[in-house]
Order: sequence, then C-alpha cells, then structure tokens
Amino acid sequence: MLDPTKLAQIQTTTEFLARELEKLHKALAEIVDGTEKVAEIAESFVVVKDSAETLHEAIKNLNKLKEHISYTKLPEAFFEEEIKTLTTDSGYRVTISSRMSVTFQQSEVDREWLKDQPWAEEFVTRIDNQPDLRVTGKMAGYEWLKAHDMGALIQETVNASSLSAAIKEMIEDEGKDPPEQLFSVKPAPFASVTKVKR
Repeated sequence: MLDPTKLAQIQTTTEFLARELEKLHKALAEIVDGTEKVAEIAESFVVVKDSAETLHEAIKNLNKLKEHISYTKLPEAFFEEEIKTLTTDSGYRVTISSRMSVTFQQSEVDREWLKDQPWAEEFVTRIDNQPDLRVTGKMAGYEWLKAHDMGALIQETVNASSLSAAIKEMIEDEGKDPPEQLFSVKPAPFASVTKVKR
C-alpha cells in the first residue's frame, strides 16, 4: 500500500540533498580557487573525485529504478487497468505512450539471405570476393537504408578517444606526426588518484 507520507519525505529529502550539494560545490570551489598550494588542490581533487563517483553511482541506481517504473511497471499496470492516462493525487498527469526503438542487429547476416534481397544486389557483388568478411546487420542495414532512400540518416563519425589513442600510438611507435593541416595534436594533462597503502 502506498504511503503518501513516505513519498513526501522522499521528495523533501531529495530537495534537501540538492540544496546541500549546491552548498558543497560552492565550498569546494572556494577552497580550490582560494589556494595555490599544490597539496591543498590535490586533497580537494580527491574529495571532489570521490564525491562525484559516490553521487554518480547513487544517481545511476535512481535512474535504473526510474527506467524500470517508466518502461515496465507503469505500462504493465496501465495495460492491466486498460487506461492510457492517469492524474495523480499530487496533480501530475501520467501518460503511457509508445515509441519505436530500432537498432541494427549486431549478429552476422546470412549471405544466402542477402543474395535473395533485390536491394542488396550491388552490395553482395562487392562483398562476394571477401569470404572472410563478417557482414553485420549494421553493414547490411546501411545498404538497405541507401536502397530505400534513407541514406541521409547515415553519418560517418570517429570516436574522439579512439582517434587520440591511435594517433598517440602512431607518434610513439613510428615517430611520425599526423599532418597538421588535418589534425590538431596537443597535450591534455589531467590528474588521477590512486589510493596509497600505508
């Protein structure tokens, strides 16, 4: 049974925590901005890092619960009651909607199936001489999108972390820099923390 008092306490606690976190942020910022001593800055960094990680984990768990309620519990309950909208006692309207989620299959696509698809004829011709190539749903899906006038959805991207790692490795292994006309390469120093055993 729902206890409205408990829900009100949770809401009040959440608002209190948000205010306290804002105070914490301001206090830590004042400490960091108010010192030039490297040991004090480092100590502040450890506290900020640990606090952020603790809060991140708590928020992650709260978001998992929110997703479970939003995508499972409420839709099941609304379906059972045969309703689509409900107004809560606290004055909020909760509605169940449906959105389509489409992703590419990660598994390998059967080449024989592909050969039977009229839209894949050109693609099959290109990959026929590569028998070891693992054709994924994403690869074939791109071809399907192009054949169905949806090729504009395809956007080529390069992950920034992967690019940095690859260029760093090339510079270290081969002693070559990439063309400066194409890439901006600059050091990005950062701090890390490791617990010291005493």
